Amino acid sequence: MGYARRMRWTLLFLLAASDQNCLGTASSSGTPETTAGTNTTSGGSSCNTTQTCQDCVSCALNGPCSTLYGTCEASSDCMAIDQCYAGCGSDASCKADCNANNPNGTSDYTAVNQCVYCTQCPSECAGQCPN
Repeated sequence: MGYARRMRWTLLFLLAASDQNCLGTASSSGTPETTAGTNTTSGGSSCNTTQTCQDCVSCALNGPCSTLYGTCEASSDCMAIDQCYAGCGSDASCKADCNANNPNGTSDYTAVNQCVYCTQCPSECAGQCPN
């Protein structure tokens, strides 16, 4: 994983942190699920000792969510969603178009967001867990 690519993701997650309409839905128990069956994180947060949302996102992407993050990075559709979202700001219809144009990346992208915001950083990034 290149530094520039990781930096773009970190910036994207920070931008998403300011947007209440993140991708996806959590399971009924509130824990992230993936259809790909790769890495689900149903345990408690191991990044909960961080103090800021930015620090927690960095911890999550480099630790507990790294497998999901790597899966997304390996998917051209998931990365296309990442790049597309960067130009959307808080425009929900733009984000819907990003998902529609890259349907094979949506579940991986959602899984990363759920891992970061629902499981690893629910307090530090309050209100950002996809509903």
